[in-house]
Amino acid sequence: MLTQQPGSIDAGRSDGTRYCSDIRSHYIFGAGKSPESAGFTNMMLCAWDANTRAWITNTIVSEGSEDTLNTGGTRLLDRANVACDAYNRVTVVYRLRPDRTLWLNDQIAARVFQFDGTKFTPLTPEFFPFVENDQDPNNLAGFQGQEPSVAMTPREILIYAEGTWNATGNPTNVVVTAPQTHCYTIISHPAPLADPVPQITVVRSGSNLILSWNTDAGLFTVESNTTLGPGGWTPVTSGNVATPVSVPISSIGNKFLRLHRSY
Repeated sequence: MLTQQPGSIDAGRSDGTRYCSDIRSHYIFGAGKSPESAGFTNMMLCAWDANTRAWITNTIVSEGSEDTLNTGGTRLLDRANVACDAYNRVTVVYRLRPDRTLWLNDQIAARVFQFDGTKFTPLTPEFFPFVENDQDPNNLAGFQGQEPSVAMTPREILIYAEGTWNATGNPTNVVVTAPQTHCYTIISHPAPLADPVPQITVVRSGSNLILSWNTDAGLFTVESNTTLGPGGWTPVTSGNVATPVSVPISSIGNKFLRLHRSY
């Protein structure tokens, strides 16, 4: 169970709150409205330590004035989703109506952050990832986006939603699809990097072999085999483990070792 920081997220039904992590990361990220009840609220992003489950920090994702649902305000936001990559960059997506007195429909908003273990740093401002959106409240085309999902690698970000679109990718055309039509977009990562590759070091310590690799490459299962062929690899460790790993020489004999990530 994650420890909860008072005043952060997940104080209501939690149907608009989501969590994520990466197998190569030591952190868990969560996004949602804070607070979820009516009143002054923002879209919040939080981080926890995956080993201790302790809360680390949070930051406000949404820009502009707070959402004041049911209190006479104009800004309206809801339904967060979140994804992260191997380098602890985090994308938060959510429904946003910047001014509910001018904007007739919800749009999909997104923002990307970097987490360094203690704090979040924004890599982008709040933005609309879909070309088809009602960016001009005085000339509404009728686009709508809701129920967003997101996935990302260190190079690309995929954002999905259901809504009403024109099915041509042209923001100047009129809406033609039925409501709740599925749509996705793929955008470039604002700070693209290659996936971390493990650099393996093996040393002997008494009757054991000590295997170690760079921690940012993540968790792996150590496997052994009598050949370097594609088949016949046997797990030496029980599932994916962190570096370093001590392997008794007597348990492997004259065999090859490799790191393999099991999903």
